[in-house]
Amino acid sequence: MKKFFQICRTEFKRMVPLFLFFFVIFSLADLVRLLKSKETGEAYAGFATIFVSAMMMAKVIILSDYLPIIERYSHKPLIYTTCWKTLIYLVCTLFFRILDRAVPKLFEHESIGLVCDGIARELTQMEFWLPQIWLLLLLFIMEAYRELIYAVGVDKVRVLFLGERR
Repeated sequence: MKKFFQICRTEFKRMVPLFLFFFVIFSLADLVRLLKSKETGEAYAGFATIFVSAMMMAKVIILSDYLPIIERYSHKPLIYTTCWKTLIYLVCTLFFRILDRAVPKLFEHESIGLVCDGIARELTQMEFWLPQIWLLLLLFIMEAYRELIYAVGVDKVRVLFLGERR
């Protein structure tokens, strides 16, 4: 039982920074959407939706880290690892975004053909790809910082950013 709690604590420590990153990003994106909704009439996503989405994205990143191919370029310079992991994370998040849109439609239409047709139509629209492009850039920045922190060390980065402890 002690090992289970230790694993949970480790996973929680890994998830908190990712969750906070995605929560801030999704909140800012929703704020922009809210300001734009006055013109278009688009609905406000709400705190719960942002919270769950941020938790889901953080968990997708953590689960992606367990893929065997994730450390393919770990012996190369950091740019290779950063680009590779960003690509893996982007593919995984794209898969889950499509799945997130498909499951409710599957319950609504009860036909896989109609769901696939609707998803295919959504994939051709810029409204689907624009957030994915933003996510690509933000994932790259996040992963660049993560790799740099892993290479330099958490304590060294803490000293560089916050100074020596007194």
